[in-house]
Amino acid sequence: MHIETLFDQGTARLSEDAQLVRLPFCVVADGVSPPYNDANPLLMVQGRSAGAVVAALACDTFAAAPTADSAHAVIVRANQTVGALQQGWGRSLERPDLLAGASAVAVKLTDLVEIVQIGDAMACWRMRSGEIGAPDNLGYAHEEHLLAIVTRIMAEVGGDREAMWEQYYELRCASLWEHTNRQGPLGFSVLNGQPEASELIQEHGLLREKLECLILCSD
Repeated sequence: MHIETLFDQGTARLSEDAQLVRLPFCVVADGVSPPYNDANPLLMVQGRSAGAVVAALACDTFAAAPTADSAHAVIVRANQTVGALQQGWGRSLERPDLLAGASAVAVKLTDLVEIVQIGDAMACWRMRSGEIGAPDNLGYAHEEHLLAIVTRIMAEVGGDREAMWEQYYELRCASLWEHTNRQGPLGFSVLNGQPEASELIQEHGLLREKLECLILCSD
């Protein structure tokens, strides 16, 4: 077995990504801070953004997990730990628009490769037969919805990005309130401590002997 890791921050001002290789577990987590603007500044915790803290905590939970635990059990525990952390920050789990979170995908590499994911951190694979597969991206419809809002506002404000962000802030908060960890056409999951997140975990199993390549990634 050969494992490689690759990271590129791109043009993002903040890095809120985390990764872990501690066999039998491998994890990729993509943190997301609560929406912020001039009146509601970015939530920082000991010099790191809240989204970065949550992503790191997801990986730390797997790093500390007994190897006998299933990936499902560990990601549920990570979500519970994130919930306790958010409440320690004075954040209500009833307000997803105010919560930091993370998309996370994790695998447990045994004879049966267990894959679990929350949000739009993804796994994709190629089997020795040539078959290529990946789970559905349950957050794609919501991302398209947000992109449509941005496009509409940009047209209304003549391309003024600062004016766009001021209007977008309230609309994004409202959308997060309505769709985070919910079922439905625009519903999506995120590891943010809400108990509902554990009910939206996607799971897959692959026979390791038939697996040629497995990629874990975030956007």
